[in-house]
Amino acid sequence: MNDLKVTIKNPHQKIDQKKVPDYVKTFAKNMERQFLDYMIDKMDSAGVATEQSNAAKSYYKSLLRSERADLMSKVRNGIGIQDMIINDFMKKYHQPELAIKNYQQKGEGNE
Repeated sequence: MNDLKVTIKNPHQKIDQKKVPDYVKTFAKNMERQFLDYMIDKMDSAGVATEQSNAAKSYYKSLLRSERADLMSKVRNGIGIQDMIINDFMKKYHQPELAIKNYQQKGEGNE
């Protein structure tokens, strides 16, 4: 029989926030804010429209929706999308073992 060892890392393991680059945190926060803005927009449009909508009203509704989404993404670190993005990014691109392995594999092909 083949002796196959499989190591499964906990996908829900928290990443140390001190090790996360600022650009990753900013990206994750903006992506969550954009998702929340879209979600709130769809929720608003699903309701029954009883009022006539004009350009000014639409503009101010979009401002209000944007502010709501911004606040939701900031309060208690958002709704969890930021954490998922940061965990996924850090696991794929900021693992020292993986970076060393990739570097070594690239070096083998160039010799």
